[in-house]
Amino acid sequence: QDLSDGSVEPFVQGPGGAVRPTPSPDGKYLAFIRRVRNQSTLFLKDLATGVERPAWSGLSRDLQEIWAMWGVYPSFAWMPGSKEIVIWAEGRIWRVDPFKGTAAEIPFHVKDTRELREPLRVAQEVAPAKFAVHQLRGAQVSP
Repeated sequence: QDLSDGSVEPFVQGPGGAVRPTPSPDGKYLAFIRRVRNQSTLFLKDLATGVERPAWSGLSRDLQEIWAMWGVYPSFAWMPGSKEIVIWAEGRIWRVDPFKGTAAEIPFHVKDTRELREPLRVAQEVAPAKFAVHQLRGAQVSP
């Protein structure tokens, strides 16, 4: 966006959206996620040429159709050498080479203990003989 006149110029274009833009540490590439038909796909944009190409299609489905207050796909990161990306997909963590389109699972194990508590249950009368009627009055749309 040009702050002097407010004009906006699209940086990533094409069908399928573009979410989670993540620049490489060397500043040469932009990785992002785009939907190709029904498959969320990791894409790579060469910032020198402007060419955008699919890098890996093994991702889990993104959440573009729903309200996703923390983003429509989990964050991911480039490795320091700008040659690989670490990303979550299908319940696993992957080390992806976006230039070759290959991925290797990063094995991990989490040992966790959780305490479960009884949920609060409150009896509700489904069809009472008498009930208070509430009505909105004088509702106005905020300008």
